[in-house]
Order: sequence, then structure tokens, then C-alpha cells
Amino acid sequence: MLRQLHLQIKTGKLDPMPIGPKSIGPHHAEWLNRLKEGTSQQGVNKILTCLDIYSYNMFEWFRRFWHHHKTKVLVTGTIVGGAALLGKYANWKLNKYQDQEAAEFLALTRRQHHFDSNQRTCNMTVLSMIPSLKEKLMKLLNSEALTAELRTKPADKLKIWEYLKITSFTRTIVAVYSSCMLVVMLRIQLNILGAYMYLDTLKSHSGKEMQQKASQDIQQRYLATIQYLVEQGLHELISNVRVAVESAVNRFSLKQCISLQELEAIIGNIRSNIENTCSRDSGNIHSLCKFMVHTGGEFEDSVTLTELSLETRDMVESDDCKKILDVCVRSGFDRLIDNMAEFFKPVASSDGVNQLPVTLPLAKVIPIMNGQVHTICSETPNHFIQDLLLMPIVKDFAANVYEAFSQDDTSTAVP
Repeated sequence: MLRQLHLQIKTGKLDPMPIGPKSIGPHHAEWLNRLKEGTSQQGVNKILTCLDIYSYNMFEWFRRFWHHHKTKVLVTGTIVGGAALLGKYANWKLNKYQDQEAAEFLALTRRQHHFDSNQRTCNMTVLSMIPSLKEKLMKLLNSEALTAELRTKPADKLKIWEYLKITSFTRTIVAVYSSCMLVVMLRIQLNILGAYMYLDTLKSHSGKEMQQKASQDIQQRYLATIQYLVEQGLHELISNVRVAVESAVNRFSLKQCISLQELEAIIGNIRSNIENTCSRDSGNIHSLCKFMVHTGGEFEDSVTLTELSLETRDMVESDDCKKILDVCVRSGFDRLIDNMAEFFKPVASSDGVNQLPVTLPLAKVIPIMNGQVHTICSETPNHFIQDLLLMPIVKDFAANVYEAFSQDDTSTAVP
């Protein structure tokens, strides 16, 4: 390049723009010093003049380019700048969304774990209370004492048999009803309490100084209210069932043979009398609700307990609870009929071919019916209670109760 400039200077044919843009740079001072060594001052001046002209032409080119393409440059710049800003904003939103999703998933997992743990506690509580319920029933409806008295061959044997008939049917019917009510009642209580315990946990993790709603004292006193069902409620239920049993069974003599279908009709008649009578007495709520919760429910020394009690009563009297009770009671009596069917199996005739329809004297049905309380209210494993606890509709009901009472600004719904 230096040789080309030197030749052009000597011949006087220096182009006004001999050098391209890539040749303009911080090297000119060095070039000019080297040119001075073999070039006259006039040639150096021409070089400087050429550079000035080139600089002017470049500026002019940029000015004209801006004049003709200003709109395009502005639009392109705006688009490129906007795209860059939009990309940064989108990336920020994506990161924020991912963080939020992670936090929600963690909260959901924690809440689901707490819910599942609460259901296991509920199931174990129900199973642990069933033997106490059985003991209470056997004490209030002591058919074993009547059976022992019959072994002494008393003078009023027929009267005792009639009383045993009423007591046996009453005890078994009450066992089915009270077991179903206990399952539903504890599902409501423990899920309301579990939901408040979960909210207390969230408050403690947030670091805020707030009073716990489900303190240890509140938990114990609230769960103690289940005693209404196994005390006063059970007494009232027995009275109602006894009246219905007497109406349905008194017309059958001890020697009269009945089939399984006739026994099922008797139980259906007893159920109809109980539930229709209780529905008229209870008004708009389910016929069994009045045996589950106290109509008052206020605690003068605790606003929290009063609130929990009223919320429990609202849940017991809700349409969902009515539906669950109906399903559980129907399932319970279906299981009772299945248990009784074992004793009504057809037997082969003398030729070994035909099967004879089975009917049993009522006097033989009574001991079978009387013993059903040991199946319905047995200790673990109790298949009767486990079937109720594992019903999908009961699980869904528990989830709905927990969901209703565990909502706050930071919680996430249980699936």
C-alpha cells in the first residue's frame, strides 16, 4: 500500500478517494512518517488532502444514507430493540412462572401428604372405637343375659323368648346404623380438625405470631364431642329402633319359618319405619343426624370450640352428608343380608340332585341375628368397617370436607 501511494504521488495521479474504508485507521501517523522519508512535502500534503476528502465523503455518505433511510433505520431499530426487551421480559416471566409452579407443587405435595396422613389417622380412630361401641351395645342390649336365663328353664320362657327376639333384632339394626354414623361423624370431625392443623402449620412456617386454632386442648375437647353419639345419641337410637322392630317382628311367631327374602323384607320394613319416623321428627335434615350431634353445641368458655361445633353440625346436616349416610347405611345392610345368607344356603335333597329352598324357624334365626354384632363391631381386621372406609364416595367426601376448611391465600386444592 505504501508503494502504491508513493507511485501515485510521484506521477501526480493521486485519486481523491484512493484508500478504502478498511485502510483508514490509527496507522496513518506511521504511514505518513515513512512516506516523509521518501516523499516531498508536497506529496505528503496531497496525502493529507486525500484523507480529508475521504473523511468528508464518508460523512456525506452517512448523512445521505440517514436522510433516505431514516424511517427504515428507526423502524428496524425499534423492532430489534423491542424484540430484545420482549425477549428479556419473556425470560423473566418464564422464570417467575417456573418458580411459582415449583412453589405450588411443593405446597400441593406437602398438603397432599398431610391429607393422606390425616385419613390414615381417621381410619385407625374409627377402628379403635368400634370395640367400645360393641361393648356399649352389649351392655345396653344384653341379650346374653336373656339367653343364660333361658337355660335355667324359667316359667315365663315364652315371654323371655319374645323379649330376646326384639332385643336381638334391635341390637343388630342399631349396630349397623351406629357404625355407619360413627364412620361419617369421625370423617367430618377429623378432616375439619386436620384442615385447621394444616393452616396452623402454615402460620408457624410463615413466622407470624398468630394464635393456633387447633391447639392441643382444643383438639382433645373437640374430639370428645363424639361421645354424644355413643352416649345420648345411642340411647335415643335404640329407643327408636326398638319401636320399629316391635312393629315389624311381633306378628311372626317363634315357630314360623321364614326365608332369606322374608328376612330381608322384615329388615327393610324396620328401616322404613325408623327413617320415616325420624325424618318427620328431624324436619329437613337427615333422619339419623339428630343422633350424631347435639342440637346446641355452644361452649361458653371457648369461642373456637363453639365455632368448630357449629361447623360440624352444618356439615352433618348438609346434603353431602345425607348422601353419604344413605350410601353407607345401604351398604351396611346389604353386608348384613350377605352375612345372614350364609345360613340360608340351599341343601341337596335326598336324591342328591335337587336343591331345596331354605327356610328357618324364627327361633333359629334369632341366635344368628343376635351374633351379628360380633361381626359388625369386631376388632381388627373388621371387614364390615373397612368396606365402609374404603368406599370411593366416602373418600371423596373426606377430601371435600378437608378442602372446605383448609383454604387460605397460600394453600392449593387437593386433587
